[in-house]
Amino acid sequence: MCNDIDIGLLFTNPSVRQLAQAIEPLLTLDAPEETVLTTNQSHETHVRFSPSFVIESIGIALLVCQWLLPIMVIHRWCPLFFPILPICHLLFYVICSRLFSPCYIKTDNLFSWNYYRWWFLDRLWNNNTFWLQHILGTPLYNYYLRLCGARISLTAHIYTTTMDTPWLLEIDGDSWIADDTYLNCLYFNDDDTFNLSRIRIGSNCSISTRSILFDGVDMQNNIIVQPMSSVTGFVASGTIIDGE
Repeated sequence: MCNDIDIGLLFTNPSVRQLAQAIEPLLTLDAPEETVLTTNQSHETHVRFSPSFVIESIGIALLVCQWLLPIMVIHRWCPLFFPILPICHLLFYVICSRLFSPCYIKTDNLFSWNYYRWWFLDRLWNNNTFWLQHILGTPLYNYYLRLCGARISLTAHIYTTTMDTPWLLEIDGDSWIADDTYLNCLYFNDDDTFNLSRIRIGSNCSISTRSILFDGVDMQNNIIVQPMSSVTGFVASGTIIDGE
């Protein structure tokens, strides 16, 4: 499209051939500017939303060192301390969650600094699920989630480690969360951004296996979630959610 065409140009060039010859120089002048603008916009979008190889490489190196270094130190100098190895790994996540957890961030761009803070903690949590699976459903697991920033009742029964943001969980007493339940506080948007939303589960709720909770779940009391259900948003008390 050319922005410099007016009605006078049409009157002075009544034939199609004359009009084409008059418009051609104007189109040639406009084309480079539009091409440069499109190229710059694409370049800005690419820079803004592209993953950082340096940050991810450093993060992976830290994860490997965090897992292997305590094993190497204990094996070399104090083999009798192997029973405390799980404690070292689990406490490292607690410390990192206090330092890096984006508690006050509700939304941000993908591959931003806040995103990589969450990314590192999520990978660190996945590493520690090897140890956490041995204390599932116990008050000790609830205590550990509290150390990570979650608001968990000691009478809750939690049998899943599949959660991406433990410090945004709030679970009241006598609730039952079965194994392989996904507690996803992080939600990806279509515009290359993400949201972090709290998951709240009231008292006397039963969430069956392989269910998925995401995108700002707020469950009231006495709710039953059938296996393989998807739950999002507000859920009133006494609701039964059927996975089918």
